[in-house]
Amino acid sequence: KKLNLLSTSSKLQKPGMAGSGKTTLAARLGTFLASSQAKAGASSAGAGAGGGGSASAAAAAGGPGSRPVRTPNPYMVNLDPAVLSTPYEPSIDIRDTVHYKNVMAEYKLGPNGGILTCLNLFATRFDQVVTLLEKRRNGGQAGESSEPSSRPISHAIIDTPGQIEIFAWSASGSIMTDALAASLPTCVLFVMDSPRCSSPPTALVANLLQAASILYRTRLPLLLAFNKADVGGAEAVASWVEDWEKLDEALSKEKAYSASLARSLSLVLDEFTNALPHVCVSAATGQGMGELVQKLEECRERYYEEYRPGVEAARRAREGAEAARQARELEKLSLDGGIGEEGVGGLERATRAVKGGGGGEGEEGSGGA
Repeated sequence: KKLNLLSTSSKLQKPGMAGSGKTTLAARLGTFLASSQAKAGASSAGAGAGGGGSASAAAAAGGPGSRPVRTPNPYMVNLDPAVLSTPYEPSIDIRDTVHYKNVMAEYKLGPNGGILTCLNLFATRFDQVVTLLEKRRNGGQAGESSEPSSRPISHAIIDTPGQIEIFAWSASGSIMTDALAASLPTCVLFVMDSPRCSSPPTALVANLLQAASILYRTRLPLLLAFNKADVGGAEAVASWVEDWEKLDEALSKEKAYSASLARSLSLVLDEFTNALPHVCVSAATGQGMGELVQKLEECRERYYEEYRPGVEAARRAREGAEAARQARELEKLSLDGGIGEEGVGGLERATRAVKGGGGGEGEEGSGGA
């Protein structure tokens, strides 16, 4: 759910197990980015005032003819239709488009079915969300307005529903993820509950399996965030991810039936976890936010190096297939109608029709065809 901290807008999706603190972490990250960018803007204003004499100082202080310093702002998007309230003010909220309880009542659905249906309905309009994000990516740079709605954005944080399988494995989730990734640099921040993953350690293996499934489904850069580091357990979880032998030792002490299965799965996940970056954070205290932003910047670079070339290749393949289809249609039309003095006009009109240009058919058009 999302990195260039200066000018390039990035999209960050935040999936994770229910109760891992995704929404609270989204709010903390948004606050951290906003405060960091505000400090950067103030530093730039101060530098301008110090080097430009009294006139520059007056402008930086807000004197006549001055412009307020505008810094990129994080863009918060809520995709959970069932949440009662959020600790942040969402710029885009699915609850403004679909009403969760009304959907449940109308279609006679349970809680999970209601969330899935809301996402399906919202996915039909998600192209408007992508268009809005693209416009806001560089918005306000050429204008004079200092209103928040006209300022450029540096990040878009997408807060996904707590039921991870509803978003990660649904058609609507794939549509929204692919739409974002095809247009803007996107990465996935997989949030884990550190205390729950450290005791018992089998929970860590289950979370890593979920993370692996999301990675191979989206093919996007993925970052593991071990949340609730202030409570404890994050350092132990991080050491287990970095060293398989430590995880195996912890699993060997478990007597539950699932421990033997977890030990077998951990062998498979060893190579997977070695390639994944991770960070210990606390949404409650703000611990690790600076390192988290740095890791997200590295994920943005990986997006351009690994994911973007595949997107461009797929786009070129689609364009080539469409050009070949148009050529075949034109060839069929020319063979069926022949090309004479009148046939040329008919072929030209047919060409426009194939390419979407349309055109009416009067007496002359009918005779030419």
